[in-house]
Amino acid sequence: MLEKILRRYLILTELSKNPDPHLDDKLELEHYFQRLVEQVSLDKVEDTLELLEIAANANAVDVPMREYEVDTKDILQHLRHEVLWLGIDKSYLKKLMESRIDEVVYLLDNAGEFVIDKLLIKKLTDMGFKVKVVVREKPYEIDVTYDYAVRNLNEEVELISTGSNYPFFSTNIVNKLISNSSMIISKGIANLESYMERPVNVNAVFLLKVKCKPIAKYLNVDKYCTVITSSNYVLKFLKNFNSIQYFK
Repeated sequence: MLEKILRRYLILTELSKNPDPHLDDKLELEHYFQRLVEQVSLDKVEDTLELLEIAANANAVDVPMREYEVDTKDILQHLRHEVLWLGIDKSYLKKLMESRIDEVVYLLDNAGEFVIDKLLIKKLTDMGFKVKVVVREKPYEIDVTYDYAVRNLNEEVELISTGSNYPFFSTNIVNKLISNSSMIISKGIANLESYMERPVNVNAVFLLKVKCKPIAKYLNVDKYCTVITSSNYVLKFLKNFNSIQYFK
């Protein structure tokens, strides 16, 4: 399914002769979120789990789609939404990060929310975690790309490109980056869908806004809610997963 979506996007860019048609939108979102951070002092948030929930809510930003559209002026309201934890709770995640994890692989998604991601990434490095940040090499909608991220992340993190416009789990770099002592923090629907198509045995936490009926149906939640869920929870449903039924 993801391959069809990406192929369709590539055709659109070729027809328009513009390899990054949303570049101006991405820059505008970055500037907007930066002003938002300063306005409400999000850079002063100390609690890691609170930052995690803010980062999940920041995934509200996206290009307009058939079932979902958000106005940037409403983003602050979205950042304050209640977050639904599925298959994992705060105490377990805190214990996991304190005892078994020494490395975090952070999968980026959209511009704008990247400003919030940077706050969480800095917090993780300050806690002593080695952080690897994974980003698409080539443009796709308003996703952050490698050339932008490399100019906007500090040198304490390792920045890794997927080598294409494919999300992390759809590439061949997965096994090179994960180990028993690593945890993945994955942003957005595309990263979740790519994991569903190519599941691997990892400690992964998915942060996303549920923007469409198929994902709401799969996770058994209401559309438009914000979710933090685990790879174990996602895998539990895959054995009965029917992609034809899923995309009806």
